[in-house]
Amino acid sequence: MKRFLTFNFLIIFVGLIFISSVYAQRSYPTIWWVNGNGYTGTLQYRVNYTNNKVNGTLLGTPVSGYLVGRHIVLHRYPQGKTQIWEGWIMDQTRGAPGLISYKREYFIAGEIVENGEKIYPWYALPKRALGHRPRPAIKSSIIYANQWQKHRLGLCSASIAPGKICVNSMKPGGAWLTTNRPYNFLSNYTVEFEIKLRHRDNHWLVLYSDGFLFLVIDWGTTLKHYQLGKPYNVSRPIANLKAGVWNSIRMDAYPKRRTFDLFVNGQKVSSAYNVTVPNQFYTQNQFVDCNNCIVVGDPDDITYKGGLYNRGSACWRKFKITEKLKPGI
Repeated sequence: MKRFLTFNFLIIFVGLIFISSVYAQRSYPTIWWVNGNGYTGTLQYRVNYTNNKVNGTLLGTPVSGYLVGRHIVLHRYPQGKTQIWEGWIMDQTRGAPGLISYKREYFIAGEIVENGEKIYPWYALPKRALGHRPRPAIKSSIIYANQWQKHRLGLCSASIAPGKICVNSMKPGGAWLTTNRPYNFLSNYTVEFEIKLRHRDNHWLVLYSDGFLFLVIDWGTTLKHYQLGKPYNVSRPIANLKAGVWNSIRMDAYPKRRTFDLFVNGQKVSSAYNVTVPNQFYTQNQFVDCNNCIVVGDPDDITYKGGLYNRGSACWRKFKITEKLKPGI
């Protein structure tokens, strides 16, 4: 009798897990607003819950694929291209898979693989989360990052001149600049500046770090940004900046969505998703204590790998931050 009851309990338990998983899947939105690599539009689909197959339209093009748990894969064939849109449905409140609740809003974050080689990030929000009622006007507040403080270790140098700031960290040590961050992460905001690399042999030169946004030159002139889950928590190579000329940088930050978009010389080149706060990458330097500030340069301890492993030489100018504030905030 005891074994019989145990067996029945096991069957009931497995059945409840199956039913709850199906119910969880059916609680996800099926109409999404999509943004990825310049693509913007609607994703709408239906799910056959007997085989987890998905059929619908993405940006007006038919798509098919599957949805298993929170893992969604869609196949799209626009204008002779082959695209695989893979993503994970996450909780807005947690940024990672969690318990199902109608009180939570969801988002999708993932990658687009195009023709088997090019990879771009994408994300989506439920259309019902965007609302259908008119939104109040958004007020913009422009802030300029200024009052920079110089820091250096070893034989390196940082300088402040009219209209620009510079670091030269091509010798053992480090050189960086900081200023108080004149904004918080409660509203969307945009950061703009220009950067000139004065040397092509850079490594881990921080172009901008505020605790949410993080942009860095990895090796040489290769640009990367923060991306949780990738090696060193930075993205794949995005672009190569031209040395010796001014490059325009813009980052549109959406802290509540945990994403930001990156533009180089007026062109959108990438998006970061699932961004955590704070994301600081200079903990090897005991002299940097900057929880509420902006950091640029090579913030390295002179003892870190001989003081020359991380290095760089660059100048910055025309910093401008624009906060998007709703009335009353």
